[in-house]
Amino acid sequence: MTTVIMDTYDYAAKLRAAGCSDQLAEAHTRAIAELVVKQLVTQVELSERDRALQRDLATINAELKRDIEQTRSNLTRDIEQSRNELKRDIEQSRNEFKHEIDQTRLELKRDIEQSRNEFKHEIDQTRLELKRDIREAELRLEARLAETRVEMVKWMVGFGIAQTGLIVGLVAKFTHAL
Repeated sequence: MTTVIMDTYDYAAKLRAAGCSDQLAEAHTRAIAELVVKQLVTQVELSERDRALQRDLATINAELKRDIEQTRSNLTRDIEQSRNELKRDIEQSRNEFKHEIDQTRLELKRDIEQSRNEFKHEIDQTRLELKRDIREAELRLEARLAETRVEMVKWMVGFGIAQTGLIVGLVAKFTHAL
């Protein structure tokens, strides 16, 4: 159904009032009416265009939903894959660090044991040296004691002889004097 937007009778009357002939006013009115009708979109055309646009929008909407869902699925997969890779990397790093700690612990234990043995050896050497020094000191002391004894015996013998000589001399003097 076509709806006329233009009142052709009123338009022709205005042309006649402006001084146009009846023939010219009618020809001009028909030309304008045809032009307007050609340019006007009918309700059917609008409905068809609206349905086509609705279909296009529905298609675009469905494509966008598929694209969004596909992107969401891809991102979820990528995130899960990254999470798993990071977990593997963390576990691998943990194992590497654990191995390094164990190696360091073993090296430190070896170093401590080696230091302990070296200290023990040094202590044993020092102990032996001290025992040797003490023994040497004892031997020197015993030698000096022996020398001192000999000297004392000499002094005592000499003192005993001198005392005996003194007694003999005193006895002789007292016996002579008497």
